[in-house]
Amino acid sequence: MELRCVLFMVPFGLFLIIAGHANSTCPSLQYIVIGTTGVIQCSFEEGFFGVLWYNYTEILHQEALIILRKSGKSGVGYNAGEYDVYPNGSLVIYNVSKHHESNYTVILLQTTTDFSVDFIINVLVNAETFIPYTRIYQCSDIMKVCLQQWDKNSEIVCYVQDARLMIPLKWIVRTISGDRNISSDLSVTNETSYFTSAVTTTNPFIFSSFLTLLACKAEDPMGLLTRTQSTVLILNNKLNPTSENVITKYLQTGSKMRLDCSDNEFSFLLWHLKKTLEDKPTPVVYAVLTEDVFSHRYNDDYALQNYSSLVVHGVRMKHEGFYSCISGNGMTDVIIVYNVIAFVLPVPAHPVIEGCNHEQYCVLEVQRQGNLTCTLTGIRPPVQLDVTAGFHLSPNGIEFFDKHLVSYDNGGAFDVSLVFKYRVKETEIHRVTVECRVVGAEIDLFHLSTKFDMLFTTVESEKIPPPRGQNWIIFVLLTVVLCLMVLCGIVFIRVFRKRRGINRYNTNDSRAHEGNDSHGPTLNEEEAIPMTKQLTTLEKQRLFIAQLKSKYEDLYDAVQPIPYIKDRLYCVDRVFVEGGIEYLVGIGTIGGHGTWKTLGTYQDIFNDTRVKSVRRILEGEPGYGKSTLTLQLAYDWCNEIPASFLCKVDILILLRLRQLGGVTSIYKAIKQFILPIDSTLSENDIKTIISNNSSVVVVLDGFDEYPDQDKGYESDVINIIMKKMFQQFEVILTTRSSFLPKNYPAQTKRIRLTGFDDTARDQYIQKAVVGDDIEAAEKIKRRLKDNAVLAGLCQVPLFFVLFAHMSHESKHFQKFNSVTSFFRYMISCFHSHMKNKFKDENVKKFNLFETKHQELDKLAFEGLRGKEQQIVWTKEQLCKKLGLDFYNQYVSIGILVEEEVLAFRDEPSGLITEHVQYTTEVRFYHKLFCEWYAAHYLAEYASKDDVTFNLNNTDSSFRFLQHQQRDISYNDWNTDPFLRYLDPIDVQFLYRFACGLNPVAGKKIIEYLRQSKEGGKFAILCILEQEGNVEDLLETVRQLCSSVVQIASNHNLLLQRSTIQLLEIASSNEIPISSVVLDRCFQSVDLKEECLCLSSGLQLPKLDTLRELVIRFVIFEDIRGKAGGILDYSASCVGLKSLKFTYASVLDVILLPQSFDDGDVLACLRRKNCKGKSSVISGRCKEGGQHSKTV
Repeated sequence: MELRCVLFMVPFGLFLIIAGHANSTCPSLQYIVIGTTGVIQCSFEEGFFGVLWYNYTEILHQEALIILRKSGKSGVGYNAGEYDVYPNGSLVIYNVSKHHESNYTVILLQTTTDFSVDFIINVLVNAETFIPYTRIYQCSDIMKVCLQQWDKNSEIVCYVQDARLMIPLKWIVRTISGDRNISSDLSVTNETSYFTSAVTTTNPFIFSSFLTLLACKAEDPMGLLTRTQSTVLILNNKLNPTSENVITKYLQTGSKMRLDCSDNEFSFLLWHLKKTLEDKPTPVVYAVLTEDVFSHRYNDDYALQNYSSLVVHGVRMKHEGFYSCISGNGMTDVIIVYNVIAFVLPVPAHPVIEGCNHEQYCVLEVQRQGNLTCTLTGIRPPVQLDVTAGFHLSPNGIEFFDKHLVSYDNGGAFDVSLVFKYRVKETEIHRVTVECRVVGAEIDLFHLSTKFDMLFTTVESEKIPPPRGQNWIIFVLLTVVLCLMVLCGIVFIRVFRKRRGINRYNTNDSRAHEGNDSHGPTLNEEEAIPMTKQLTTLEKQRLFIAQLKSKYEDLYDAVQPIPYIKDRLYCVDRVFVEGGIEYLVGIGTIGGHGTWKTLGTYQDIFNDTRVKSVRRILEGEPGYGKSTLTLQLAYDWCNEIPASFLCKVDILILLRLRQLGGVTSIYKAIKQFILPIDSTLSENDIKTIISNNSSVVVVLDGFDEYPDQDKGYESDVINIIMKKMFQQFEVILTTRSSFLPKNYPAQTKRIRLTGFDDTARDQYIQKAVVGDDIEAAEKIKRRLKDNAVLAGLCQVPLFFVLFAHMSHESKHFQKFNSVTSFFRYMISCFHSHMKNKFKDENVKKFNLFETKHQELDKLAFEGLRGKEQQIVWTKEQLCKKLGLDFYNQYVSIGILVEEEVLAFRDEPSGLITEHVQYTTEVRFYHKLFCEWYAAHYLAEYASKDDVTFNLNNTDSSFRFLQHQQRDISYNDWNTDPFLRYLDPIDVQFLYRFACGLNPVAGKKIIEYLRQSKEGGKFAILCILEQEGNVEDLLETVRQLCSSVVQIASNHNLLLQRSTIQLLEIASSNEIPISSVVLDRCFQSVDLKEECLCLSSGLQLPKLDTLRELVIRFVIFEDIRGKAGGILDYSASCVGLKSLKFTYASVLDVILLPQSFDDGDVLACLRRKNCKGKSSVISGRCKEGGQHSKTV
């Protein structure tokens, strides 16, 4: 009985001293060996009352494994014969197995009344195996599935080395109908009580011919191994996989290559490359789609899209060759072979005739016989050229002979020349139109030709003297001809001068126009391309649309949910899931605030008459999927999705505004950032195409990242937003909610994304993560439920996407109590994934770069701090500041992202490749990552003893509620130079992360934010990031609740949820809440749950320490039928002393109900002496609904 009392008290004592310090009596880390009797050593001094052992660290409500006391031993482990205890308190484990590896708690009871939790011991089981898993010979240990090529007489060997027990092994083949055993030989060697088992197979291809998936399985009942099976994909080199039909793919250099594999159901596939059909294949990428999906690529140039298609972004000549996709299911194989040929367009993009001076109309004055050369420069593959005369000539009029085709390899591209002789047979021919063009097999690829006129001169030897009698006739004819020629010459000169004057006028006018409008090109492209076929306006439009779609396909086909897994590229339509979407109504009404109402789907942006306008702003907080939605719109347009409004649109322009720094012309931006580098369309062509088309939609993505938003000059982007340009086109501008343009037309409709609810999250899990695996989906949802802080965080689609994929791939997923802790874990996953791919000698450098990133921190902070945020850098800049090794690691991980963009040189050049060049720009995967690293710099600075942050003007206010006033200088409200231009609402996670990273810095930042009128709201978010002393947190909550706490309709969901969470903390800890104001966000009352429902969907529970509740409505209609419920809720708040309703006008106050019929509620309020106030009308609640009014 005495011991029971002690045991009952143990859990209570545990809460007090479970973190007690260990000493040398019981080492905190100990090892035992599988298959032996293990002892967990402890040496307690004699005279103790009892010892209790648990195989848990949380021992509340757990039974002890074994109890040692003076009267004897007991416990579930002792009774089962599995555990024992020595007199000195050491725990004995009989027949150690893997499941004995755990954290053990030992409690030493000194007396019947005095006790302590002395130790928590981490016990590791050592199997004493050299390699604690099955291993396949010549396979890397870090790969889930390796690839081996099998030849005749080859052996596939799997083994376990130096195990304490003999472990049987066997080979099986994975098939669509289940695992099948195959013939194999098992051998076992025993040296000094250590066993090495090896299993060998020589014929893995029993069911399939080219590709098979083998698994080496171990029988391990004792749990000796950390992995009981290893998998290998075998390629049969005895057979040469061919396809009856080789598919030839011509791909322009710089374009995207996508090769599709079989449509049949398969379990694994391999892409390999041969430069010629006779070469030995080189593996490119392979994937296994069994229960553990795995893929591996041998070259970073290649990626596997949807675990099927082979993708190369930016084809080069080195990517040419024969690509074979071999896919199988263990029973059958399917082979598809592609012949990929990279082609290069010549510069200039037409044949050049020797002697032509690149004018639009080329005429060569030549003899009646001679030599000519036609040349294409820099073309690939080499082509055949031929020359022909106009069809109107007789076959014997002129002949071309001795044709010689000369091809010169100029670094992979070819200079091809056709040298030929010609002879004019008929004397009546004086002028011939000749065409030099591409012929042969490449004619469908290159439609290139040049036409020119040959004007023949007559030599003296060719003149035949006329008969004497005909001299007078010749004289007359010559005189007439001469007169006609003079007359024609006069007419020709006059016409030529007139046309030249017009052209000069047009040219000058165009140049003058360019001085004020940079839409036109600097060169007349019609003069730059001699004698080529001129495209019609319709043909140019078709070409323009085709090039737009090609660019957009590259964008929406390369979505990466997890940036560090670069071989998983998804089409946006596969991962896009609709979250909440709302539109703003009533802007400009009483009080100057509108109301957000629900919109059905993203298709309603165009289809719903309530948001019908030619100017729309699509808002959203960071990570809410604004850019992803624009890619989905591009997908809809390119694929002409019938349900989409865009299927009826002729032209869609999608521009990322972060790229448009210094580019004032929209037409130049389209030419530079959308069209391919070798596009023959000029800026004038683009302007003409767009201007002549009324069915155009323009999407401008990322106004908050637009570098030129606050420049002194007007750009086309600003003019488009202000409807000074493209007035008839529909325009969508995306931006953060806190970063609206300074000015925009009053007719502009505002739409915002509100993130993922439970339905959207479930849909994403099934659509993009687990498919039809219900159990895996439930596991992800359980992990989300277990992490309370993630419930709000995962409303942000970016965070949820990362959480869902990482949770699915990780067997162990920890709990989080702040956004900072989740982001820290996420960054560590990025680094860990990359470290696992490299050998041990590289891990030290990886660890160093993971923890030592001060230069990147500083770079990120300075980029955000500038008056004009600069968060895009050139590759050269970053490599110089960070170092090449550091840069390469962060790009490989996916934290930094490279992006090739076109840069136009100012110097004139005849070659397009010299005038237009690619440059590599680098940015963070998302702006949140930039804020994460910048927060490290801020936290380090703010934690210094001599650093404080103060506001000059105590009346100044942050811009949390006044986003429209973005022209206010930051110096008007923030004086500290270190935080200059760091608006908390624009970079909220910078401040939140800094508070979570360093408690000292967090305290200073929170104090700084609370100095301003509106900053206190944002301080709530920062408070919840802090970890450490609970009393410090409660003291901060106490200070915040001592003044008015407001929840407003224009607060984002994250701020509303954090405010409610803080109020709950205050109420549960009996901290008085002075006043809560619900500003135009109240919706209804849920009496069953005793809570107020807000328009955002959140709920405010009853608050027992609340003293005053103020509910503000826009109009009286908002309270009709709800007053009784509000009073009922108020009665449930035991500490409530005052309830107020406020309105925007006296008219609404007059219309306030004269009585409430719920006598019970009013009686309860009367007993509590609760006063009710309605705007300027006040009174005391009376039973029976009577009350007096005073004005």
